[in-house]
Amino acid sequence: MNRPATHLTLLPLLVLLCAPGRAGAADDLGDDQAVASALQRAGIRALEPTPAVDFTLMDLDSRQHTLSGLQGQWVLLTFFATWCGPCKTEMPSLQALHEAWGSRGVAVVTVSVDGDTRSVERFAQRRGLQFPILMDDGKTASAYNAHAIPLSYLVDPQGRVVGLSRGARDWSKLDSLWQALTDGAPADASTGSADFGAAVRQLMELPPEVIPPTGTVDLATIRPRAGKPFFVDVVVRWEGDDYQIHPPQLELPAGLREIETATESSSIDGTRCLTYRASVVAEDAGSYAIPSVDLRFRPRSYTKEPLTSRVPGLTVRVHRRATIPWIAGIGLITGILGAAFLGAVRRRNAPSEPRE
Repeated sequence: MNRPATHLTLLPLLVLLCAPGRAGAADDLGDDQAVASALQRAGIRALEPTPAVDFTLMDLDSRQHTLSGLQGQWVLLTFFATWCGPCKTEMPSLQALHEAWGSRGVAVVTVSVDGDTRSVERFAQRRGLQFPILMDDGKTASAYNAHAIPLSYLVDPQGRVVGLSRGARDWSKLDSLWQALTDGAPADASTGSADFGAAVRQLMELPPEVIPPTGTVDLATIRPRAGKPFFVDVVVRWEGDDYQIHPPQLELPAGLREIETATESSSIDGTRCLTYRASVVAEDAGSYAIPSVDLRFRPRSYTKEPLTSRVPGLTVRVHRRATIPWIAGIGLITGILGAAFLGAVRRRNAPSEPRE
């Protein structure tokens, strides 16, 4: 894939917006309060400016990018995954933003949490994505508290995190914001050196506390057999009553068929549990891999599309239909034949009735 070489310093799983500062630009966006007001008008949560944690990640062409390399620009950093429905929804708008503002001071950068480079490459090729896509090393998303995706941070030309947006949105419809930010960016950018650990602690205090529900996919039937329904449970757990849980999408491989799904809820010591029990049947014996399941949830105060997190699937071993063991079968047949023979012998040896 041919993409322009870009050095980026990124916030995990987010999209970065960068714009070079202009001397003598707009006079009312040079201070943090004016920037915060502009972000709030655009529906982006303004944060207390905090030094961004620098990192080095590779793109799909094996080129290194650092976040610090983007100082002097506005950067929109977005964390995403190819399996995340809302992430797919906002990709066209990120591409449109990149095309419209990439040469005008706004850099779009995304970070994938998939872990599988080939799947991300196919994802980008199908959608014609040209902005930098970086592969997370497992540390960046954690450092930026990107537990639920899509998640986007806005980084100012001084390398500070100033905005946060959760969930999918149409980034291409914020021209007035990008114009105001690029016109009002300061000409000089300097953050000094920040301690990595301290910066992480500061940054993790910025977003609202969102601890996504956890979940498991369990086999509820001890020994599934072909032709006989068995049960697969998707168990969702979370604390308090702060989330609206959407039914998970259980995608079954070829050879398995879902009959029906039942739901059961419970609560113990403040931890709520919602169990989706799917009744499944396999026509043939064999090994069936049920893929990972997307958990979809929405904080009660959240009005956008549901957020998504993923839990691992499992492999189900389906055994052959129950049959009578051959030894027991021979014994049964022998017993039936023996009983018939003895019955015939008794009837033959029984005294006959005298004829009149």
